[in-house]
Amino acid sequence: MQRLVTEVLDLTRLRMGGVQLQLRRFDAVALAREVSAPLSSLLASRRQALAIDAPAAPVWVYADHRRLDQALNNLLSNAHKFSPNASTIRLAVRTDGADVTWSVADLGVGIPPEDRPRLFERFFSAATDAAGQHAGTGLGLPLALAIAQAHGGTIEVESAPGQGSTFTLRVPAAGPPEEEEP
Repeated sequence: MQRLVTEVLDLTRLRMGGVQLQLRRFDAVALAREVSAPLSSLLASRRQALAIDAPAAPVWVYADHRRLDQALNNLLSNAHKFSPNASTIRLAVRTDGADVTWSVADLGVGIPPEDRPRLFERFFSAATDAAGQHAGTGLGLPLALAIAQAHGGTIEVESAPGQGSTFTLRVPAAGPPEEEEP
C-alpha cells in the first residue's frame, strides 16, 4: 500500500512539475547493470533470464539517476510479469544522435492495438500477465513516462499480440532542456 501511495504522489508531482531532478553525469550502461541486479532472484523464480546488450565503453548521460532507475525498474518489472516462464528479457543501451536510449524487450503476450492509446493512463492495465493474473496497479508506465518527460524525453512502444513488446526510454544525453524564464 505504501508503494502505491508513493507512486501516485510521484506521478502527480512529476506531471505538475513539482519534482526537482537531481541531475548528474553517469554511465547509462552502469545504470542498466545496477537496475537489473536486484531483479535476478525475481527472474530466477520463473526461470527467466535478462540479457544486457550495451557497448563496452561508457554511454554518458546527464540526468537524475534515481528517477531513471525507477523508470527502468518499472519497464523491467512489466517485462517480467508479461513474459512466459523460461524466456529471455532483453535490455539494450544505445546512443542515438543526441539521445541515450534503454530498450526493454519481452516475448510476452503483446499489446492489442486498441489498448495502446491508453497504456500511459493512470490505473489502466491492458491485459493479464503471463500467469493469467491481473497485471498490476496501472501506475508503472505512466510513472515511467512522466520521468522520461521530466528529462525532455519520451517512451516509444512497439508491440504485436502474441509476439511481445519493446519499450524504449529516450532522454537527451546532455540533460533536460533549459526552461525559459518568464
